[in-house]
Amino acid sequence: MLPAHLSPTQKLKSSGSFFSYLGILCFLFLWTENCFGSDFFIGQESYREKNYKKAIEIWQPLANNGNMRAQNGLGAMFFFGRGVQQDYQLALQWYTLAAKQNYPLAQNNIGWMYDNGLGVKKNYKTAVHWYSLAAEQGDAVSQNNLGWLYDKGNGVTQNYQTAFKWYKRSSEQGWPVAQFNLGWLYSKGHGVDKDLVRAYMWWHNSGTLGYDHARKHKRLLEKELKPVALAKAKYLARECSIKKYKEC
Repeated sequence: MLPAHLSPTQKLKSSGSFFSYLGILCFLFLWTENCFGSDFFIGQESYREKNYKKAIEIWQPLANNGNMRAQNGLGAMFFFGRGVQQDYQLALQWYTLAAKQNYPLAQNNIGWMYDNGLGVKKNYKTAVHWYSLAAEQGDAVSQNNLGWLYDKGNGVTQNYQTAFKWYKRSSEQGWPVAQFNLGWLYSKGHGVDKDLVRAYMWWHNSGTLGYDHARKHKRLLEKELKPVALAKAKYLARECSIKKYKEC
């Protein structure tokens, strides 16, 4: 089993958490701190309600006037084919306009396209470039994606320590996919001393945030850990959650 690399189209199953597909809309390409501008927010609400025509009507003039969030939003609509015919080239054009304004979510989206060869020739080095720009700005999704490339040695020399660094930064922001990946490194002793207690801790928290893959691995690990170790792992998981995943 390999660690997880989240696609923008992948749905995270959850029980009322904000990591359902629509719930991570801001996280993936709108960003929470920017989801509450008046016109932009109306467009975002229209998108959420699947009123794509209205969303386009609102975002198009904003994007034409250089609004990077609207540019990125339009890029996402063309990427997913929401209210328009799916067109990766147009998606890339809008993403690029936003990315040139140093908008991290657009930079991540371009990285994803090169990472997976969507509308462009697959190029891991280019993906590393775009992910790095966004990751350095603190974008949790990009940090995880960049960590993945270092984990696998795609576009860079494989480096588990660097993968660990980026997974950790993303995990501290509450991104469950990165938390799973961080647990995976602990479970294998890649880039860090092997520690099944820490692996359980991160998988528990990842699962609590809605990532089913982590829940499954946590259940398997419960069968391996001795009672004392399992009790410690559960305690650390609670403490880590209380500390908002910092210094865990």
